Amino acid sequence: MYSEFSAKERKIADYILENPQRLVHSTINQVADQLLVADATVFRFCKRIGFSGFQALKIALAAEAARPGKNMDEAVKDTDNEKAVAIKVFESNIQTLQDTIHTLNQKHLHEAVEWICRAKHIVFYGCGSASVIALDALEKSLQTDLAVTAYTDPICSC
Repeated sequence: MYSEFSAKERKIADYILENPQRLVHSTINQVADQLLVADATVFRFCKRIGFSGFQALKIALAAEAARPGKNMDEAVKDTDNEKAVAIKVFESNIQTLQDTIHTLNQKHLHEAVEWICRAKHIVFYGCGSASVIALDALEKSLQTDLAVTAYTDPICSC
C-alpha cells in the first residue's frame, strides 16, 4: 500500500515503522503534533490501513511487540555461532532498554515512585517466565524499608 500513500500518509507510515514502541505510548495528538499533521489525518490513515482507529493500531503494535521471542526468532539463525547468538541477544536487550528510555514519561515515573513510597504493602505477581522477575523485584525491594511480598506461578501459561 505504501506506493499508493499520499505524502502525509507516507510520513505517518515512516514514523510508525521507525518508532513503533514510541507510538504505543503516545496519544494521537502527540503523533500529529510531531509530524505536523492534523489528528484527523492520523485517524484516517489508521482507518485506511485497516484499523478502526488510532487505539486499535496501538493495541496491534503493542501485541506484536509483546509476542514472546519474536525478535530473537527472527534475528538468530541456525548457522550462527555461539558468539553471533550472544551478540544478537545483547543487541536485542540493549535495543529494548533504549526503546524503554524513549517512552518514559518523567511525570508518570515520578507519580509511580510516589505511589510506591506511600504504599503500606507492595505485592509482586509473576506468571510463567515472569515469575523470576517478580522474585527479583522482591529481592531488590527487601533492601529498602518497603513492605513487600511476591507470589509466583512458574508453570502457568499467561
